[in-house]
Amino acid sequence: AERFPSQSGGLALVRAYLATEELEEAATLAQRLLARDQRNITILGLLARITLGQGDGEAALEWYERMRRANPEGGDAVLGPA
Repeated sequence: AERFPSQSGGLALVRAYLATEELEEAATLAQRLLARDQRNITILGLLARITLGQGDGEAALEWYERMRRANPEGGDAVLGPA
């Protein structure tokens, strides 16, 4: 069985991949983390940033919209570091 990092460890690793522009690795890990927590707005925001970094603004908008739906009452969506 494949081992997954803890949620916090996984988020840190996604951020590290993003910071070093290893976007494919960041996207793969973020998708795995999202599969475990479909409404995690941090992961959704990271996926938006990853796809934006990959040059796919349309997909990034979809992730941001999904993030908004996951947290309709709360807080501001931030485009900066998640």
